[in-house]
Amino acid sequence: MSYEALRLSVKRSASQRAARANNSAPAAPARAAQYNSPPAPDTEKAAQAARVSERARIATVFGSPLSLGRERSCVRLLIHDHGWSASSIVSLLAELPTDAEQERHARAAKQARTADVWDRALSPKNEASENSRAGDIWDRAIKLNNNEA
Repeated sequence: MSYEALRLSVKRSASQRAARANNSAPAAPARAAQYNSPPAPDTEKAAQAARVSERARIATVFGSPLSLGRERSCVRLLIHDHGWSASSIVSLLAELPTDAEQERHARAAKQARTADVWDRALSPKNEASENSRAGDIWDRAIKLNNNEA
């Protein structure tokens, strides 16, 4: 190591030595402070106010007697991107079906879809399928084979 490199490595400012002793970065220039985010106490106050207002909104919705049995619908409306207010959700609850009614409807729809699939799967093979393509080469080959027999 040359004398000049050694001299440059030893020469450090006082702030760099103090930062290195504390294992922290050197202090940022004063000019950069104006671009930083707002102070933490203001952010904490805003976050606390948002939590309080959201808890009040949820308490208003679930405190309504119309929300009984419609808890899933209430949650869907509370988390919706539209940002429903508590009063608009409560006014809409009377028109919504209960969770049990929604479950019965979903179960019936699933059974109907299942029955439709089984009906199509168990239909006789020689009937023309609605989903088959007329130009399908294998359908034509099977038809030709059935006509020869």
